[in-house]
Amino acid sequence: MHSMASHDAIQSSRSELKFTIDEAQSKAIREYLSGRMRADPNSAAGSYPVCSVYLDSPDDLLYQQTVQGIRNRYKLRVRIYDGDPTHPAFLEIKSRDGRAVKKKRAKVDRKVATAMLSGETVAIDAFGTNSAFQTTNKDWIAFQEFSRLRDRVGARGTTYVYYQREAYVSPQNTDWRATFDRQLLASPYQSGTMITIPKQTIPTRHHDTVVFELKFTDRFPRWMQELVRAFNLISGPFPKYLTCRDSIVPTRNNRQLPPHMMSTTGANTLGRT
Repeated sequence: MHSMASHDAIQSSRSELKFTIDEAQSKAIREYLSGRMRADPNSAAGSYPVCSVYLDSPDDLLYQQTVQGIRNRYKLRVRIYDGDPTHPAFLEIKSRDGRAVKKKRAKVDRKVATAMLSGETVAIDAFGTNSAFQTTNKDWIAFQEFSRLRDRVGARGTTYVYYQREAYVSPQNTDWRATFDRQLLASPYQSGTMITIPKQTIPTRHHDTVVFELKFTDRFPRWMQELVRAFNLISGPFPKYLTCRDSIVPTRNNRQLPPHMMSTTGANTLGRT
């Protein structure tokens, strides 16, 4: 089973910086990181799959909040790391206040996750009944918050967001994390179907882009600042949900992006959705 210890360690609150790079840059940055970080245990094979179903309201409120650059916004998603139906799914709330990011997640049975994606009310006694893994009070609190936010806007599962992640962690603390995300794929989610790795996917227009991300708590570490300067990196937004949703809803593909989402020049810039 995919171990989540390294993921959970920095789930509560952190800052994130994203950069689009090419494969040549990723190789050089990986070598730079080798002096500071080690491969995440989940990346023992080089990378691992990350598959999420994002929820949204009938009028795409959460989508629009990202497009409009609303400072205080949130996303709702259900995440898995493999196609084994006996392994848990994770209900995740990702909220943002400027650059600061907070996450809450609840470990649940995949049948529960599928019910949550369909807008069903899950009884208390159905939560945490899978004996294959243990749930905690923290899971229960996150589950209740996820349910509240989902029901407040009438959100349902809409879009699969699927990619490969190569991850690195600090051997010294849980404050630092670096990831390379590749091969971004999209697929529509059909309400009521069991969440799994989708068999039919659509390559997004950023399928060949590498998204490099630095994650840290408290202050921006000096060595990360030096890395950014050394490789002339320019940070910006890269909302995977918007990118995938646009790939499966053609009418949105040619929409005019607002200024804060527009790309600037340079191969290492971000801002293209």
